[in-house]
Amino acid sequence: MIRAYTCRMTGQPFVDSAALPRRRAVDAVRGLVMVVMALDHVRDFLGNAHSDATDLGQTTVSLFLSRWITHFCAPTFFLLAGTSAALSIESGRRTVGAAARFLVTRGIALVVIEQTVLRCFGWYFHFDYHFMNAGVLYGLGLCMVMLAVLVWLPPVVSLVLGGAIILGEPLLARIELGWAGDVLLKSRDFEPVAGYHFFVSYPPLPWLGAMAFGYGMSRQPRWLVATGLAMLAAFVGLRALDHPGSLLAFINVDKYPPTTTFLLLTLGVALLALAALDHRPLALFEVYGRVPLFCYLIHIPAIHALAVVYSYAKFGAATWLTSGPVIFWDTPLPGSPPDYGLSLPLIYAVWIALLAALYVTARTYWTRTRSRAADRPRGSSAPPHRPAAPPAPP
Repeated sequence: MIRAYTCRMTGQPFVDSAALPRRRAVDAVRGLVMVVMALDHVRDFLGNAHSDATDLGQTTVSLFLSRWITHFCAPTFFLLAGTSAALSIESGRRTVGAAARFLVTRGIALVVIEQTVLRCFGWYFHFDYHFMNAGVLYGLGLCMVMLAVLVWLPPVVSLVLGGAIILGEPLLARIELGWAGDVLLKSRDFEPVAGYHFFVSYPPLPWLGAMAFGYGMSRQPRWLVATGLAMLAAFVGLRALDHPGSLLAFINVDKYPPTTTFLLLTLGVALLALAALDHRPLALFEVYGRVPLFCYLIHIPAIHALAVVYSYAKFGAATWLTSGPVIFWDTPLPGSPPDYGLSLPLIYAVWIALLAALYVTARTYWTRTRSRAADRPRGSSAPPHRPAAPPAPP
């Protein structure tokens, strides 16, 4: 049932966007990619392959595909963040000004959380700030701050800008602004102060293309399939110019920073998934997608803690997981034993067990959060317990 509430800022009724079919599809797709993302993090912390899983000279087909499938996660997060911002305005839940303020405050909060709580208690398990990483929350947060400007403009502006950034990535890659500007453009290790490393995994300007495109596409739901297919066709055309020697080479695209072919492939599939689930969302994945930040913030320390327990049980130590850079996985971690890690089948087993525990936790958190919101009296910061009758459908 679609419920309607009264907006505390405008006094006008609005539809609970969480119940809208398109919003449910957003949650389902986001939940699906969160499930896949968890596989990547389990493999990172507990896997026995200490090299680049997409290096065709070293990897295996199963390892390559286990890593490659996770390429769809980050682009989908950025795309759906833009879509969610648009839906909050379309549903009447937020005014444009409120949406802009929310994007700025939430964006800054994501950056701060990643570089404090998540860094120390999730990725690193130590407080040595000689090593820092600008991960997906850094990129998402700064892109949300930038999107706060775009929401004041017609959605078509975001759509065009997003498309231009996606197609113009080769030009962005050539821009040199010095390290202070390059942290917004480049994906590499920076050393602003001797001995202090700041590795930028998700530079916001290249990723803004996906978020802005998602915001603009929200007004064009009928074009999801056509746009997705067009992106995949453009991907095939551009990759065909390179004449890669095998199927794996053909789909092996660069993520850091996201290249045009990478974004065409991943966003094309994401749009098709969003269209497929538009009226038939998968409730299983919605559970993860309704509370994405909660799931993200608890699953990383949980996986890291599992890795520490495993290390102590097998090797009697875990210093390689509690000191130093910890999360740079292209080479063996300093001090880690040569036989550290689990085989890929065991990684999948741990992943499935983690998802089961995460499902129960996320569902409980969502239920309690909604219950508290529904119990608040009318006029509070949440929708009232007894909402007004929904407005007539357009």
